[in-house]
Amino acid sequence: MQPFLASRLKIGRAAQHVAILRGEVAAFMLRRPIYLLVEPHPENKELWAWAVRVKEGVPPTWAPIIGDIVHNLRASLDLMACDVVRVANPSAPLENVYFPFAKRLEDLDLIIAKRMALAPPEAQDLVRSMKPFPGGNDVLRGIHELDIVDKHRALLPVAGHLRHPMGGVTPGDLSPGSEPTKGITNPAYRKGLKLGVSPVDFSLVFPQQGPFEGRELIPKLENLVKDFASVVDAFETLSLGTVADPLTDIMPLSTLERPPAGAIVGLVKKL
Repeated sequence: MQPFLASRLKIGRAAQHVAILRGEVAAFMLRRPIYLLVEPHPENKELWAWAVRVKEGVPPTWAPIIGDIVHNLRASLDLMACDVVRVANPSAPLENVYFPFAKRLEDLDLIIAKRMALAPPEAQDLVRSMKPFPGGNDVLRGIHELDIVDKHRALLPVAGHLRHPMGGVTPGDLSPGSEPTKGITNPAYRKGLKLGVSPVDFSLVFPQQGPFEGRELIPKLENLVKDFASVVDAFETLSLGTVADPLTDIMPLSTLERPPAGAIVGLVKKL
């Protein structure tokens, strides 16, 4: 297999999963799973009671799709690290070659020496420039952490950015994972809303207290696929002096068009 093709196949597979998930999310949103209920207050006729309720939770079948996206992106880095070493030394042993992630900046050189000691010095410098540690590169580190989380619990999004006729009310603990009909009630809202049920617009976002918290799910996943493709571009350019074909038949997302070759270094610095 040609160098860096395995990494691109992993990224392409992640892109396919994102496309599938995008379709399922669109269908879910069309079903209006969260709604606003307005009814007369039982004790005060001058007031109306309202509640935001959930009639359908996020399908649990999304968890393995998101997990596959994360795992394929993470695996693309290890395959890339092996190719970097293989191109420099075709006979080098690859059993302990992985893309290096450190828990802190001070440990990065030690991890590089452990995981990519056989890589050329300029490749090791490129790793350092990408800052794969907490507080350094949120893109790479976020996927690394989510890949670990996926081994222990399901990865599911929650509802965020709720928009409804009331305005100015954000039920922070509401999520599509709540039990049906469970919601947040305000029994002291004055008349002015339409009685009955009306849909609530919202976005599916990454949950709080985790990587990419509050970011919209599908746009962020699409950007992550592009970011990882750019990382492979950078290492492939460093190793071979060029970038292979973008494998558009494997990467179906129109948003995954590769940037001009001159922009690769800029993208890496941005990461």
